[in-house]
Amino acid sequence: MWRQTGKQPQQLANVAALPAHAAHLWGWFISLNNERGNNEMGPSRITAQNVKDWMWFNGLNAIELWEKKALKEADNVWISLQKSA
Repeated sequence: MWRQTGKQPQQLANVAALPAHAAHLWGWFISLNNERGNNEMGPSRITAQNVKDWMWFNGLNAIELWEKKALKEADNVWISLQKSA
């Protein structure tokens, strides 16, 4: 959205750099986001079933609870940015 509008969202103004041990989550989120569906109300949330299907497709047997929570939080932020755009 930042690239498309040229305006930095306020939520990103004071964000610290992504820790190295969590950098993989950004790639995972981007991959899941690229598969995101839409409904009549706008973009759909990434569901647990979406994550499960994505894991199967990518050959991941399990991800840690903190990783699941981080993906959910990234989705919450992404959805909120879409609503405020």
